[in-house]
Amino acid sequence: MGWQERDWAKWTEKERSHLVGSTTGARPGAFLAGVVSLVAIVVFGQSALHHPRNPVPIYGDGRIVQVWGHPSTCTKLEDLPSGATCDVWRFLAPHQPALPASPLQAGTRCAIIVADQASHRWICATPS
Repeated sequence: MGWQERDWAKWTEKERSHLVGSTTGARPGAFLAGVVSLVAIVVFGQSALHHPRNPVPIYGDGRIVQVWGHPSTCTKLEDLPSGATCDVWRFLAPHQPALPASPLQAGTRCAIIVADQASHRWICATPS
């Protein structure tokens, strides 16, 4: 049996509207509004969501290196007998700057040094 022979195919517009709702579709202008909304999201939304206008800088050693394919900067140092080595690499967002943190006060010795993002300084996490 073809679809034209089924009972629902023989309904009048009034019967169809009563049983399943209106078949006239969306209101006039709804399609255009949807297209304009999508264009606005693509043009303005993507740049606002993924590329903030003024990204907050990350303070650390100031270098930008690739770690697992992501631009990163060092924000924690461990002072080993062989010298200071980076212990924590922080990923940067697109266009996010990495700035050098102010150095520790002269004569300060620490086993672990972290870049404090609030004061923009290197601080002791654990005194040595």
